[in-house]
Amino acid sequence: MVISPRGVAPAALHAALARHPLLLTVHHVAFDGASRGVLLGELGVLCGAPSGTTDVASLPPLALQYVDFALWQRGDALAPHLASQRAYWRSALREGDLAPLELPLDFPRPAVQTFAGDAVPARVAAEAVAGLEALGRSAGGCTLFQLVLSVWAVLLCRHAGQEEVVVGSPYHGRDAAGTEALIGYFVNVLALRVEAPRGGTVSSLAACARDAASGGMRHALLPFQAIVHELLPRRAHDASRNAVFQSCLLYTSPSPRDKRQSRMPSSA
Repeated sequence: MVISPRGVAPAALHAALARHPLLLTVHHVAFDGASRGVLLGELGVLCGAPSGTTDVASLPPLALQYVDFALWQRGDALAPHLASQRAYWRSALREGDLAPLELPLDFPRPAVQTFAGDAVPARVAAEAVAGLEALGRSAGGCTLFQLVLSVWAVLLCRHAGQEEVVVGSPYHGRDAAGTEALIGYFVNVLALRVEAPRGGTVSSLAACARDAASGGMRHALLPFQAIVHELLPRRAHDASRNAVFQSCLLYTSPSPRDKRQSRMPSSA
């Protein structure tokens, strides 16, 4: 592993006379998923520059730097907004009085979670995705993420015998103008309490997920760590499971920057 003070460590490996792969080791604390598209886009611009020139002036100017965002997060201007954010999450998560997800297991739950598991990949056909998008539009104008969230909540609740569940979902956190062009870590985790009552219609279940997701995104300034400390200040932590939520839904879609990476020039 190559470590650098800036968090991004380039290392060129000589593979052949005319080929030099570039490896980048980046710590996640300084680099989120959206940063990948930003970095590859900037590398594409520089690699496409005339031979022998690496002038960063060819890159678009930045309206702000990550340090500006960090100072804004810690500044007094954000304090009034955080008060309303705390009030929202206290209400949405019922002051921490949440039933854990009790999925039926075929083995005793260990006293301390081990994170031992497996991956089960599956592919959804493009026709099915298009059908889901159409279903979301007809069910109150839900996005694909909101519809998938409702289906996931229903599946978990039916197996657990519950009528609501809290699902964690990473949020990009790049709402402030200018942050979309920065390399850094902006992600926050949203704890979305989704109701999935038995007998609910597709439209009503999708609406529950839509309201939970949109409400969470509107109140995404408060870090998840702060929510945990707010709701569980003195409660003994159950080491057998995660606090607040025990299921996570990660939804990603390629950004325009990610799509442009395929047009990076190649010397091969």
